[in-house]
Amino acid sequence: MRRLLVASLVAAVTATSALASPTDDVTNALLALGKASSYHLVVQTSKGQKMDGDVVRPDKMHLTMGPMEMISLSDATYVKMNGSWMKMPQPMPQMQSGAFSYVNTLGRSPKDVSVEDLGPKSADGAGYHAYKVTPSGGKPSTVYIDGAGVVARIDVTDPDGTSIVRFSNFNAPVNIVAPI
Repeated sequence: MRRLLVASLVAAVTATSALASPTDDVTNALLALGKASSYHLVVQTSKGQKMDGDVVRPDKMHLTMGPMEMISLSDATYVKMNGSWMKMPQPMPQMQSGAFSYVNTLGRSPKDVSVEDLGPKSADGAGYHAYKVTPSGGKPSTVYIDGAGVVARIDVTDPDGTSIVRFSNFNAPVNIVAPI
């Protein structure tokens, strides 16, 4: 009787998981990322460049790229170069290149992509569920979704090489303020 109960439970869980499509899984994970009040991100490129930052919804961002630092608020952007902060009168326009463009495209038009379920994968010493995501007319990338159903990593390939975007610290308290 126990074996029958266990087998029935396993079959029910497996059947429920199979009802969601890979596209739905990726769409829901992106929506979960979009609902986070804040998150940390790290972008590393195949050329050795690294960007580290925090995002606080709806309109605050603090990024560090090598010796340069940038804080974007709803009313202005601040840039630190050579140890000095400068205030720009406009907020930073939304980043539209590389990994940022890819994530924004997926979030805006998930129906314009094909998604292939790659199953469980390990990356950065953690276990994820991976998907091969190919935007219409674009190159495939790998999206890693954590156990909470949120995008944790995206490997983006573009003409400049491969960028790895890691997301973490969802909904953590982050205070981003004007530096001057």
